[in-house]
Parts: sequence; C-alpha cells; structure tokens
Amino acid sequence: MSELLIGGHTVITQTGTDPPALASGMASINQIQTNSITTTVVSNSGSRLDPVWVDVISKDITPIVGTTIIVCLNFVLGASDSSSAMWRILRDTTRIDVNTDPALPEYRMSGHDDTGRFPGNAISTIIPDVHGADGSTVVVYKLQICREGTLNTYVGESYAASSAALHSAHSAATHITLFEVSL
Repeated sequence: MSELLIGGHTVITQTGTDPPALASGMASINQIQTNSITTTVVSNSGSRLDPVWVDVISKDITPIVGTTIIVCLNFVLGASDSSSAMWRILRDTTRIDVNTDPALPEYRMSGHDDTGRFPGNAISTIIPDVHGADGSTVVVYKLQICREGTLNTYVGESYAASSAALHSAHSAATHITLFEVSL
C-alpha cells in the first residue's frame, strides 16, 4: 500500500494497481477529474540523446487559487528486447515528476527484467502539484513516453502483441486521476 502525506496527513492511499482512494478526514476535495484509455501507445522514434516524446494520456482541470492537484497515474510500461523506456509527467509544458536518482537525473527509465523476459512494469505514481493557476485557467496534466534506444517503447502493453507467444505480453488500461484538494 502507498500513501501520499501532505503536511503530515494521509491524503490518498493506493493498494497494488487499484485506483487511488482519498483518505478520510480530508479538509476539502474541490473536484476530481479522470481519464482512461485501453489502447496501446507506441514510441517508435527518438532516443535518450535525441528524445521524441509521445503523448499517452492527458486530463485538464480548472483549479481554484491556492489548491493542490494530486496527480495519480496507473499504467503498464514495456520495452522491446533489451531497450528501456523513458516517461515523464507534465503540467502544461512543465515537467512535474522529479527523479531523485542521481544516475538518472533527467528521466525515469524502465525496461525488461533481469531474466531477459519482458513482462512490462505496472507503474502507479502519485505526485502532488501546486499549480499556480488563477481560478479561471485550464491546466493540462499529461503522461509522455519516449524510447531510450533504437527499439520501441509501449504504454498499455508489456511488449509488442505480435511477440506475445515469445514474451507473454499483457495489457492494461492507462488511468490518470486529478484530485484538487484544499488542505
């Protein structure tokens, strides 16, 4: 189980790949916006040194002044063969996910497992964002992917469906949920 704490208070909890849930005792939930897709999105160009970012899913919200947007994403990330996948989360054009790994200062990466299989990675992430909007401005949050090398990257699928017999491909819906909260 994962918890998002803001100001020492549990705001959101999440278990496994279940959708995130609001914790009891929240000060105020102003609105919730959500979007889901069941298609596979492929990044088939670019590289780590010359990224070509592909939009996967997005959702817009018009928050009031002084609130926090809690961005929750659930998705399956896969990569072909020995390649890795890069992903990031944006508010409009500003990156809001912060990778604290000094070995990967610019991007989050994921690829195949240590056995050489390609099971994909089920990723759930929760990111609080102080948006700075004025109450009438639409803010768009989005997930983007890019392949790391010369082989394809997938969201919504662990590996190319045409290779399912060899690599046990699996798929899952991609979800983005935005919680606007006043603490």
